[in-house]
Amino acid sequence: NPSASRACEPRKQAMPLGLLALASILSITAWTPPAPLPTLNIRCSAPVLPRRPSARGRAHSGVRDGLSTPLDHSPSPCMLAAARGGTAGSSITLLGGGAAAAATLAALMTSGPPARTMLGVAGVALASCSTGFLATHATVSYGYGLSLASHAWRMLPLANAGIAEAMLLSATIAYGVKAVLLQLVRDAFPGFAPKALRQFRAFERTDTKCPVTRSYAKLPLVLATAALMTTYACPLYIATAAPVATASVLRARVGVAAGATALTALALESVADVQKQQVKRALGAGAPVLGVGLWRFSRHPNHFFDLVFHAAVAAAAAARATSAGALWLALAPPAACAAVVLSATRSLEARQAKAYGGDPKYLEWREATPRLVPGMPRRGVVAGP
Repeated sequence: NPSASRACEPRKQAMPLGLLALASILSITAWTPPAPLPTLNIRCSAPVLPRRPSARGRAHSGVRDGLSTPLDHSPSPCMLAAARGGTAGSSITLLGGGAAAAATLAALMTSGPPARTMLGVAGVALASCSTGFLATHATVSYGYGLSLASHAWRMLPLANAGIAEAMLLSATIAYGVKAVLLQLVRDAFPGFAPKALRQFRAFERTDTKCPVTRSYAKLPLVLATAALMTTYACPLYIATAAPVATASVLRARVGVAAGATALTALALESVADVQKQQVKRALGAGAPVLGVGLWRFSRHPNHFFDLVFHAAVAAAAAARATSAGALWLALAPPAACAAVVLSATRSLEARQAKAYGGDPKYLEWREATPRLVPGMPRRGVVAGP
């Protein structure tokens, strides 16, 4: 409708630009490392008394053994999108329902990173995921990678000095950069963009030229992804920067093992991605990847090592969690990302079966190769001698 398009012209790209401006303000004002928290000598449930505070008072006020110490945490901003939603595609759906969202909100208030840190994290996540207004698939590729790399970079000045922390944050930064570079390569490859747009057709409004209306159709995906990526800063903070009352050899060993696992998973996932791109460039965007390199051992080795990466982050954070809320924040965001990866794997399997179901080579490879875990025998398939 030409008249509708002209009516929207004064507000062209108003909402995307407004969100980007808000995200930029949040990021700039909160990017500097937080100042040391003031020393307080108060209790949560009673005025200051000249006697030894109770254990409950010490837990809430930061008073330990009768001495005043800086508070370990300050209340973190809540994910407003998670509190409001409940519709398909909202962050509540991604986090596993209303109960999971409520648990996440409560944990953020008590065990999450400092409020100033979370403010910057939320701004960066929103700005990164707003790339989806330009191309819908960019939300879960560029937005995902930029958010993870930025979160890990944000934790560097806060992190404890240790090999485990350095390994995990380095792996996460490299993971985010790799995700962005891979998407740049894929977008430059002929034939990928139409395939990508087909997967996100539900968020594309082709019945109108009004930029505001077209942007609103993408808003649920952008906000839900931004909310999820905001929470992913929590396991990184807990694993690398959250204060721990006592040192533990077990925690240190788990942290080093998790960091090494994350780096290894990232390297192998990158190898699988490169092997896939080589096949696509040689045979065309529509060609299946059959039995090449790591693809001989798994039908989706890149997805498998992606899951291993998220499991490593969760393990590193869970080992340092000192409360039920911290444990929830350590496990829930990586688990949500893992659920998205598993859902994408099932969707890709269905599309591949439809596209290559008539190819005997594909069917043979499918029957002989596990879907995810390398070496796991397929049900009903007898291993050879």
